[in-house]
Amino acid sequence: MDCTPPLQEMEVFVTSWDGVRYVSAITREELRDRRRIEATYLIDISDDRIEVDGSVVFQGVGPFVRDMKYRGEIQVPDGMVPDIHGDPLCYDPETRTIVSLYTARVPGDRPIEVSISWSVDLFHLADINRDGWVDGADMGLLYGDWGLEGGRSDLNSDGIVDGRDLGVLLVQWDG
Repeated sequence: MDCTPPLQEMEVFVTSWDGVRYVSAITREELRDRRRIEATYLIDISDDRIEVDGSVVFQGVGPFVRDMKYRGEIQVPDGMVPDIHGDPLCYDPETRTIVSLYTARVPGDRPIEVSISWSVDLFHLADINRDGWVDGADMGLLYGDWGLEGGRSDLNSDGIVDGRDLGVLLVQWDG
């Protein structure tokens, strides 16, 4: 699934404490757009999970109804892939980011608050069967896919399952 393209940039402020990141993002005030979007949420990234909790507030200016969008991005740690199931999330493997999209129909100047609350499990890239281990079962799947173009065992995304993918698997081996 293709992730939604970037939207208008926002000023983003990130602070951290005890391994948890606090994100605050706000649109720049621009009269021609006549809108304001403010998102605040916590991001907790552990060895095997990303959790996000907060909200986005959409605020119009004037009597007009507007459709507004907020797009957030979170970088996935090196060597890991997320297990994503449906909206509002998608994963862009090229940039290794989880993308979330929130929309609201905003009536006039009344603010609308939308909850941001989701979590995804993280797996080692070479954990092909997603059982939490990089082991012989994953090696069997890789060998079964050997020579195929792309697919689940193309761990380095070069278009073919070959020795370079086996190398990635062996580096992440823990079984």
